[in-house]
Amino acid sequence: IALRERLLESLVGFRDFERARSYAAKARIPLERIPQIEDSLNISKDGLSILRVDTEKEVLLRENVDLDNQVHIFVVSFIGCTFSRHAADAIERHELLRNWMKKRSTWIITPGLLYFDDVLAWNRRHPSTAFSYVDKMESWRFLDDLSTPTFYFVKQGKVILKLKGWADDL
Repeated sequence: IALRERLLESLVGFRDFERARSYAAKARIPLERIPQIEDSLNISKDGLSILRVDTEKEVLLRENVDLDNQVHIFVVSFIGCTFSRHAADAIERHELLRNWMKKRSTWIITPGLLYFDDVLAWNRRHPSTAFSYVDKMESWRFLDDLSTPTFYFVKQGKVILKLKGWADDL
């Protein structure tokens, strides 16, 4: 059973949701809630693709991250990481930082299980630090550290700074 469950987790982790649903049904394995995916109109095969959680419709929206000439911060995070939650809470409490991060950051969850209901609840309570899922991991080559939280400061597609961790007392 463990091997079948690992296969199912891998399918979900690689965002192959249709195969995951099919395999779970055939193998009679319970499957976490997997929402439908809707593609944005302007989706490009090039660039960084995310699955953004639409908290109203409870679906995932596939879209590209707009990397303009400004600094953009990608925060590798996870709903179960205490330090990630502390970082998000501290940012939410600081008005200037909260507004800046809402405009200039994308909080991403790398491949793995979705924990969609938990992420959905988090995003409703924390709109400035809402989680999205990485889509098509191969385009995210600059992610060389999946520790959480890790802050990648990116300008014109290049990492200019990487910060890892979050002090508990900030």
